[in-house]
Amino acid sequence: MGTSPSPKQIASPVAAGPQLASGGLPAAGHFASLVRVGGHLIVTGGPGGWPLNAPGAVTRLAHGRATGRCTAAMIVPHTIRLERTQKANCGDPALYGAHVLPIMFLEPSRQQLMIGVRIAVADRRARDGYRLGPTVASYAQCSDCGAQWILGNHALWINVPLTHGYRGPGEVLRISTATGRVLQRFAMPQLVRALLAVNENGLWIAPSIETGEPDTRVSRRVQRQYESLYLIVPGTSRAREELYVGSGGVPWLAAAGQRVWLQEEPTGHFSRILTFTGAHPSRIRRGPRQRVGADWGTELGEGPVPFVASPTSGVDAVVAPNSDQQQIVNYNPTTLTEHVLATLPRPGAQDETTTTITDGDALYFLDPRLTLASGTAPAQLYRFDTH
Repeated sequence: MGTSPSPKQIASPVAAGPQLASGGLPAAGHFASLVRVGGHLIVTGGPGGWPLNAPGAVTRLAHGRATGRCTAAMIVPHTIRLERTQKANCGDPALYGAHVLPIMFLEPSRQQLMIGVRIAVADRRARDGYRLGPTVASYAQCSDCGAQWILGNHALWINVPLTHGYRGPGEVLRISTATGRVLQRFAMPQLVRALLAVNENGLWIAPSIETGEPDTRVSRRVQRQYESLYLIVPGTSRAREELYVGSGGVPWLAAAGQRVWLQEEPTGHFSRILTFTGAHPSRIRRGPRQRVGADWGTELGEGPVPFVASPTSGVDAVVAPNSDQQQIVNYNPTTLTEHVLATLPRPGAQDETTTTITDGDALYFLDPRLTLASGTAPAQLYRFDTH
């Protein structure tokens, strides 16, 4: 059982109302990931800092199980106080408050190093608390080949851009969160490092600023496929191309309820927020042009997602406008303008972002950089009261 961190107040530029508090987590947990399950927050960590519910995490298998033991800490609801901690095999979905978990693992191959994807399903009767299903996809290991995944709309969605090699199409898998079985497979352009978001209409997929373009000469029609926003509706047969977003990709993508938000490809040092409602972006609203810095908040198609969306409050995020500070910002759902809610120091100098979570009354985010830098210093859990 862990001890509760002592929260401390941090100065905020907001005069009244919102408050920012933080508390240190036990260093031994190597905490680097944050999820919300029901009314609880769970912070998790693994050997070297990355548990298997962190996007991009890859493990080895030994005797049909993921290697290593990971730590999970339950947070007292509406606080940043530790309630209890537990350890389990890193592949156990229940450790992360989930029933299914995609396991990306190093797959033996004579020709090249491959990454396989199997689905772990929580089962208390099984060894280590879970069953591990067959390989559902595999791809060659490279810096831009990794699969992205997201839970939402009663499914686990996995984008595997190079499952058919460099010349074939990519693929998106829709997997049952009850059984771990593949329900559908959708052909997709090879959107490496794609951005994923889920709302009531289904899975939205957009190219990130690091997706890139085909490595061979292709027709304008095929080129456009790499520069578009897609929607996959459960039960349909194919991904739908919904909106052209540009050759440079999308800095970030968010969705909730019936709404979708994204930042347009910057022109010079300026960009705009775009939003629409429904399954087809027929009525698009664009916000005012705003200056964006080189180090401003972006998603890179790998790692934590710093943006969280709400139909009523818009999009909140933790971004780094420069190397010395972080800011909590809100993109207004009506005006699409950006408002800085609070500023805090940015410890260390590195590129990692942080997952942002909301419970409706407050924003929570985990600053893992101290843990990842040293392996011993405690990570900080932050709570920003938005009321």
